[in-house]
Amino acid sequence: MPNALGHNKKLPISKKFLQTAYYANRRSLADIADEIGCSFATIRNRLIKYGLTPRSPSEAQTLRKILQRKAEVRGICFQITIEQAWDMFLLQNRRCALSGVELVFDRSRKSRKTTASFDRIDSSKCYRLDNVQWIHKRLQRIKLDLDQQELISWCNLIADHSR
Repeated sequence: MPNALGHNKKLPISKKFLQTAYYANRRSLADIADEIGCSFATIRNRLIKYGLTPRSPSEAQTLRKILQRKAEVRGICFQITIEQAWDMFLLQNRRCALSGVELVFDRSRKSRKTTASFDRIDSSKCYRLDNVQWIHKRLQRIKLDLDQQELISWCNLIADHSR
């Protein structure tokens, strides 16, 4: 199939390009494939090759209910979309921003398997794109209302004292 430039030569599809087009710009795999001049399957296979996770509407919908409800109950402003929160989860490759540990997001209501926790980097501020990250729920319990730099300072003191 000829690509967007009318050539049959394959265009390189970088991981960064896919992350930007698919997650940040919210484009469909079919739309990306049309632009590059390849098949939907080629783009999906490249996602898999790069270890990128396809978006899941059902997981995002579950997330919407949980995050918005918790923010409303605590009176915290929520200035990002659920889609942005979900895309951040995927951009972090389902890993904790602080520890790198794999995060689990289980949709079942009574599940204790979920380890993903949506965190405000500075707990005195709103849920905004520049102030949020996904971390492990155990780190969230430790962090509570500390800002990230204070948490890291305490962790360093503990590590130094334990040596």
